[in-house]
Amino acid sequence: MNSPHSNRPFDRLYHLLFLLEHNDISQSDFEELQELLRNDPEAQQAYFRYVDVAIDASAILGTQWQIQLDKSPAPLFAEAKPPEVKGDFLRVIALAALILFCVGLLVYWNRSTLTAKNSDEIDAMVNVDVERIPSHSRREVIVTQSADAVMFRDTVPAIGSPLIYQHEYVLSEGMLELTFPIGAKVVVNSPSVIEVLSEDRMQVIVGSCSVYAPPGAEGFRVDTPGAEVIDLGTRFSVGVSESGETDVHVVEGAAIIRSINDSGETITLHERQSRHFGNPSNAGSSPLKFTSQSYIDQLPDRVVSYEARPSEDGHVSQLNSVTVQRNGSNRTYHIEELIGITSTYFKATVNSSNIIDELGKEVGGPGIEDRVSVIDSDSLLVSGLINFGGSMEPLDRDPGSDPGMAFLFKQPIVNGPGPDVVLFELQSAIDPPEGDSFHVSPLHFTTGLHSHTVQRFDIHMHSAEAKSLATFDQYRFHSEPQSLEELKTAPFKWARPPHRFYALAVGIDLSDLGYKPGALVEGLFLQDDAADSHQIDPVFIAGLPDETAITKDEANKP
Repeated sequence: MNSPHSNRPFDRLYHLLFLLEHNDISQSDFEELQELLRNDPEAQQAYFRYVDVAIDASAILGTQWQIQLDKSPAPLFAEAKPPEVKGDFLRVIALAALILFCVGLLVYWNRSTLTAKNSDEIDAMVNVDVERIPSHSRREVIVTQSADAVMFRDTVPAIGSPLIYQHEYVLSEGMLELTFPIGAKVVVNSPSVIEVLSEDRMQVIVGSCSVYAPPGAEGFRVDTPGAEVIDLGTRFSVGVSESGETDVHVVEGAAIIRSINDSGETITLHERQSRHFGNPSNAGSSPLKFTSQSYIDQLPDRVVSYEARPSEDGHVSQLNSVTVQRNGSNRTYHIEELIGITSTYFKATVNSSNIIDELGKEVGGPGIEDRVSVIDSDSLLVSGLINFGGSMEPLDRDPGSDPGMAFLFKQPIVNGPGPDVVLFELQSAIDPPEGDSFHVSPLHFTTGLHSHTVQRFDIHMHSAEAKSLATFDQYRFHSEPQSLEELKTAPFKWARPPHRFYALAVGIDLSDLGYKPGALVEGLFLQDDAADSHQIDPVFIAGLPDETAITKDEANKP
């Protein structure tokens, strides 16, 4: 079956425009371009859209290049008019588009009429130098998603924050999604080194990225050491090796790839086509087997962010909401929507500091039952049952007298797509930045069920979304509590940690424990991963609502 995108109407037009822009167009190709644009308003609009995203008006309207327009040839399409625009800025863009085309015509028809003295200067004129574009005129490239991201020498920008132009970013771990002003979305996978060059252009020095350019974002470019990739409205992936060689896989639509070497080879790739391009010292390209696995459509399901209420000292204390990506879509849950827990078991083995609570409750002391409610019923991120025991290996049987913590959900949790449970823990700057690893197990093992080890939190110490916590008090028992009863009744002393802690968060997908889709889960058992000397410190645990039920409820709303 032929793909609906395999013969897109403007593929040939964009290819010819690319050749014109780069001074590589032949007489026959130029005449073909004339014919395509002469009486076709849609093609003319596609031309203006191509120019709009390929050039900056301020660079084109500058006085650095003096063009003798009196010697210019006849217009490429006599009846073509720029699209109707509103406002001075769009008029400038439209005018810039016309001037660009005149530049292209002059370059092709009469290079001697330009004051530029050699081909390098002409190329510099047609291909805008992004460093000459005033920074104040650039629109921002925004980080729209982040998953486990860690950067070398840079703090990972918060979601919604802009990236700096012409700054080398080294993504050493995780993934980032970037949204460019023209509408293109780029998923950068680690390890990668990238630079944002302009509103519609980025460079991948080494590593890989996946690009989605919806209608209106045609002309988006990815530069690599070995090639220049120009989007024609498509989905494609780019991979760059340490030696500068480039692999391009077009998943949908089409893209133009220009080899950056003496050959100057230019190829148009269509859907399910791919090509390998050598580094600048190697001539030409070679066939490459297409694989769709190289294209990343979205970041993994996870806890994306959370909101919490500040305390008197300006640091957060109480959870208000949490945003979770489930089955590829973000959903924000307010605290009242989350399904709470009831603790049923507790046993510590290596640490006797096992309860934290908000500051100042030592006056008069809490009631006996209140000691356990710090994890059961409140929404505080500065209260919880911490430092319970663990095991080197996760359980492969029902929990017995094992060290750890068990709890029941206040109503059964439905195993749906993506995370079904959220867990927050407190962490200091001297603890593992990825969070303390832990085992999560079923309360009752049946065929197909198994334990799962969480080794990295979704929001960790490298995440801009990790918030600093208000100061809290800590219960220190004379010995490690061996039961909930001891936790409630054993004598303790107060202590106050001298350093700052942060709230990390992770989503637990019940499918990772072997539960089938739609399965009802009443509770879970947690153990610290005793492979290191750090203990898990949960301060908030809750189940997420059944998304199927939410969809039905929302559909029934008037």
